[in-house]
Amino acid sequence: ARVCPRISACTSTSNEAANAPVEATPLPATPLPFKAVQTVVLPLATVTVREARQAAVNFCFDVISPQGTLLLQASSQEEMQLWMQVIQNGTAERLGSLTRMTEHALQNTTLGLLRETPGNEACADCGAADPTWASINLGVLVCLACAGVHRQMGVHISKVRSLELDTKEWSPSLVSLMAAMGNRRLNDAWQARLPEEQRITPDASNAQREAFIRNKYEFRAFVPEWPVPAHALHVAALVDDVG
Repeated sequence: ARVCPRISACTSTSNEAANAPVEATPLPATPLPFKAVQTVVLPLATVTVREARQAAVNFCFDVISPQGTLLLQASSQEEMQLWMQVIQNGTAERLGSLTRMTEHALQNTTLGLLRETPGNEACADCGAADPTWASINLGVLVCLACAGVHRQMGVHISKVRSLELDTKEWSPSLVSLMAAMGNRRLNDAWQARLPEEQRITPDASNAQREAFIRNKYEFRAFVPEWPVPAHALHVAALVDDVG
């Protein structure tokens, strides 16, 4: 039987946050489609993950920590990539909660440059402060919680990248395009017909967050009634003709 990872990040912000564990989730009452072999607790802030290319079987990845290395196997390439991204996102969130970049440290970084664009100081969807993720095809900056929903929608709708971790993704031309748009300008289009009572806040439930983001981007429920080709928002933002 393969080992199936079932982990969740502890979100404590106390002084012991650096030792926040990766905890096994409780087993459900219904039978699992795999055999539960072992429960392991690791400090999330010290965990890294990589594909186990030398493994004798497919779809394996290593979870590496000072306590040791776990070799885990997924059922498919897609599931493996998803688990790796979930762990990376959790580690990034933990590290981000432990250390805040100073204004000086942000200078000349992709995150620092894009933060200067009006509206980018807050998540385009829920308004959470200091977003560190972005949808490179939609042009918006979003928080970690909203980035998770963007990823669930699929890359045909939103291609999510970290502004801190995915450094190779950020070419000068992409950064320039993103900086020319900004959350405020793009939301003038994406939320042009958004009723005030349907807006979400950073403390929205997972269900509320997912429903709002899918309505906004997947179903385009709040855009103007005139047709908007998929690329038109990018062009309109560059010539300051959105809204």
